[in-house]
Amino acid sequence: MLLKKVFQWQVGLKWYVVALALSVGIILLADVLAFFLGWAPKVQFSVPASSQLITNFILILLVAVLEELGWRGYALPRLLVHRSPLSSALIIGILWGILHIGIGLVDGRPWMPTFLVPVGLSVVMTWLFVHTQGSLAMAILFHFAIDYSPQFLLAGLAIEQAVWAQAVVVLAAAFVLILLFGVNLQRNLVNKQGMVSAGQVGTK
Repeated sequence: MLLKKVFQWQVGLKWYVVALALSVGIILLADVLAFFLGWAPKVQFSVPASSQLITNFILILLVAVLEELGWRGYALPRLLVHRSPLSSALIIGILWGILHIGIGLVDGRPWMPTFLVPVGLSVVMTWLFVHTQGSLAMAILFHFAIDYSPQFLLAGLAIEQAVWAQAVVVLAAAFVLILLFGVNLQRNLVNKQGMVSAGQVGTK
């Protein structure tokens, strides 16, 4: 069932554009924010060596698929049975953030923004999930794009600055979505059955 969701690509061209524009846009805005904060002399764009691009493509895609099978493929539909999309997103985001704190210690990332980025991303990705009828493919596309694009836009920043800039923009995006769509992360939640395969969406 999970693998079937990976190949659920028929969600409409609009959502491909949304997933890519939102993910790359977050990184681009983080780059712009770093410039305005004086962390970078200009809005940066760089292209790594082709060998690095290929290696990163494979590794980041693999991580995106594996993580999304767990978070949005398995955990989120089950949480949505009894909880609202926002509540479900925050639960996953907190667990995801705690996991990333440990990973971030390896390359010296500050713990707070390292924790906050997954929390905010979980809200954004849950919003995308409920608007694409639980498409795991769109979650993987978004996850891949937001992890692959920093090598082009944030490569010149210190790791601490890059993570803080991402945290601010991601949390701002999550906050805007909550303001616009509420706890259900969509304006008209009429058909609660079938939005995700696990069943009815909760309201907690």
